[in-house]
Amino acid sequence: MVAKTDAELPVPLKVRAREVEPSDTLVVRNVRFFRDEDGNQPAENKVFKPGDGVFARFDIIGYKFGPKNKVDVSYVTTVIAPSGKVLWTQPEPAVERSDSFYPQRYVPAAMGINLQKTIRPGEYAIGVQVKDEIGGQTYESKFTFKIE
Repeated sequence: MVAKTDAELPVPLKVRAREVEPSDTLVVRNVRFFRDEDGNQPAENKVFKPGDGVFARFDIIGYKFGPKNKVDVSYVTTVIAPSGKVLWTQPEPAVERSDSFYPQRYVPAAMGINLQKTIRPGEYAIGVQVKDEIGGQTYESKFTFKIE
C-alpha cells in the first residue's frame, strides 16, 4: 500500500471451455464429426460423400488418477463398414501419459481418415477402444456416420 490507500482494477476474462459431463467410470463423451482436421463446425447430420475427409473429436473421462494426478490413457480407433467388417484400424494406440498439479478433467482425442472415392454409400461407424492403465478400466463403443 502506498499512502495507505487501496486500488482496484476489475479485469474481465474470457474463458473458452467445453462442458464434459463427469463419469465415475471410463467413457467417451461429446463425439463430433468434421469434414476437415481444423474444422470448427461439426458436419451436419454426420453425412459425408465418397472422397471426403472424416474427422472425429471426442473427450475421454472417468479414468482414475495415480500419484501427482498422473493420467495413463490410450485409445485405438477403427472404421467399420455397414457389414461389420473393419476397414481401417489405427496402427498404434494414441497415448496420454502425464501428471500435473491440477487433475486433468478429461483427455481430448481425435482421429481422421480420407474416404476412398469408390466407397459405397451406407451407415459406417467409428469404433473407439479406450484403456485406463491406472484404473484398470476399458471402454468400447461405436459412433455412426453416413456416406451418401
